[in-house]
Amino acid sequence: MRNTPALITVLTAAAVMTGCDQQASQNAAQLELEAAIREIQAAEIGYVPVADTQQSVWAYRDEALDKATPALRNVMQSGTAEQKVVAARQLAMIDLAGARYQAREALAANAEIAAQSASLLRHADAVAQAASLTQTLALDGTEAIVKLEAQIDETEKSIAEREEQAAALRTEIEDHQAKAEEALAESRDVQGKAADAQAQAFVAQGDEHFDALDVAAQHQRDAQKASTRADKENNRADELSRELAIVQTGIDSGNEAIKSLRQRIAAIMDRDASVNEQRGVSEERLSEVVETLMQQFREVDQRFTQELQAPMDNARQRVDNAMSLLDQARASARGAEANAVTGDRLTALSDRAYLLVEQAAATDSFAHVLGAVNGIADDLPAASAGQVRDAYEKTVATRDQLVGEAKAALEAAKTTAGELNDDAATSQSEQLAALEQRIATLN
Repeated sequence: MRNTPALITVLTAAAVMTGCDQQASQNAAQLELEAAIREIQAAEIGYVPVADTQQSVWAYRDEALDKATPALRNVMQSGTAEQKVVAARQLAMIDLAGARYQAREALAANAEIAAQSASLLRHADAVAQAASLTQTLALDGTEAIVKLEAQIDETEKSIAEREEQAAALRTEIEDHQAKAEEALAESRDVQGKAADAQAQAFVAQGDEHFDALDVAAQHQRDAQKASTRADKENNRADELSRELAIVQTGIDSGNEAIKSLRQRIAAIMDRDASVNEQRGVSEERLSEVVETLMQQFREVDQRFTQELQAPMDNARQRVDNAMSLLDQARASARGAEANAVTGDRLTALSDRAYLLVEQAAATDSFAHVLGAVNGIADDLPAASAGQVRDAYEKTVATRDQLVGEAKAALEAAKTTAGELNDDAATSQSEQLAALEQRIATLN
């Protein structure tokens, strides 16, 4: 898994309410806030504290952050207006962190699905070749050779185009990987500064304690931005690698097809009365490769739905939950706190746009694979052809819907960025522009 941004814990001075004259409910809410902050701090230690666990640091972090949720929800019920704003922001950030974790897991699974789905191209080529052979055996020998030689010419041209595309993809992958490493180095450096500030806060008293916490929070935000950039660069490199795997599969399949075609030409030149027997063998072979293709097709289609689409849908629901919480906070936040809530909303909107773009890109890649299988649907039995066409049309429709939602999310994020006049908004605007360029390639 890639590094992800740490959850930003921000407590405003207005929310830290102590004193003998405060109401009991306010005191209780303050205790709940402090308990939640301790849970959040425990989640942010950057390692799994149990040595013998097989759990990843990101899975541990996601579960640990959820432990802060009950206390924060209690504050939302009984706290002061200022305390509720703080609690709502913390709950929103927990939802956003959970959404990023779910998306990371789904995109990692998609890398495996993409490798498996690329094998569908090989099976589709096998079906096409078997169907072509069956048809060829019914032709006059001379006509069959002319047709097969023409297929060889077309396949060689296709291989040349794919090799050029593969070279371009390798160059682009290296560029994104280099940018990811640079962003990760920046994130690690700033995380070190955040740790230094947290250590200073641990020994400081009074205002110096909270000033150090503010410095640590700012460093954590900076580290989050750099880590997010690294995630996005790595995800883009992974996406391009999946495209490269598909292109390379096409090259390998093309070379195998050429070899098979030349073997057929040689066989046709020497064939004799046994052609009828060969046709029967060819038809049997066609039936076998169709069965293999459809078995693989159903498995990949199910995995894509369960391991990519469903988790990404759930991740976006968590972002929507965060947006709802921030809308509640914005209604009662004032002054600098109101501006901070708007900044949080911009983060949530940017995350939603990012998730939509990633899901749309993965769906677009899968649609291309299904499109290749759909291209040989005429060689399949009617029932199998219907399954392939339905899956392809559904995937294309889903991709188009996600692209439309991604555009809307980008516009909403840009509008919110325009409401802020600070470096964070400028940085987010640059990221949104990059997402907009990516989504343009999916139209």
